Amino acid sequence: MTGDAWVARLEELVRTAGDIPRAELVEAIAALAFAVPEADAEAWLDARPPGLPPLAAIYLQHLLDNEGGEARRLLQEPARPGCRFLDVAGERARTGYERVSSMFTHVDFSRCRRLVMVGCGPLPVTALHVAERVGVPECVVVDRVAESVQTCKALVQRFGWTAIRPLLADGCELDYDDAQVVFVANVVQPKAATLARILQTAAADVQIVLREPWSFGRLWSERGEPAAGGELECVGRGPASRHLSRDVILRRRRG
Repeated sequence: MTGDAWVARLEELVRTAGDIPRAELVEAIAALAFAVPEADAEAWLDARPPGLPPLAAIYLQHLLDNEGGEARRLLQEPARPGCRFLDVAGERARTGYERVSSMFTHVDFSRCRRLVMVGCGPLPVTALHVAERVGVPECVVVDRVAESVQTCKALVQRFGWTAIRPLLADGCELDYDDAQVVFVANVVQPKAATLARILQTAAADVQIVLREPWSFGRLWSERGEPAAGGELECVGRGPASRHLSRDVILRRRRG
């Protein structure tokens, strides 16, 4: 696809986003992202035409549609205390679960007693993956939407996922002092303030997994890595997902 063609198509999608089904919009923009060189996408994003509407609210609702629908389905299933998530997960939930697999290459969970996940939504698949794969005994999953936290609590009770501890809180105000690993979801806002709070309250050796937008994913999620400044360094990156995000592994700079 030529530059003129993809630019015109992308700008049309953004301008008419409110008239397009959310899932269809996300898939169309994702298809463009994987067809356009990353450097070209970044250049367009940096010089984005004024007047194009933000897509954050549309994308967040798209996620809630998917996760909320899967959570409601699971809550209709017979209780299975102690079962693994993959034993009951649907196809899309499995995809979300596996999406963060690469972080286990870059993050040392061997001494992790407590993970904090900021922006868990109604279905904390990332925390479930960590609990089940590496046996972290306490995964605090945080959201500032009461309904999401209530749904998490209901799922934990129904399936006996005792390592998962849902908490209604704002990641910008949380105390991270006893967390060895902190995961910040892609849709968290403001990421800069959340990172600042982690640096202010967490231990010196905390490991941070920041889910960041990739390519046109910047249309619906904000970047946090530039705000890390000189205090944090990137020690690894995961692959881009179909929802145009990837894991960025951060640690405090030494010396």
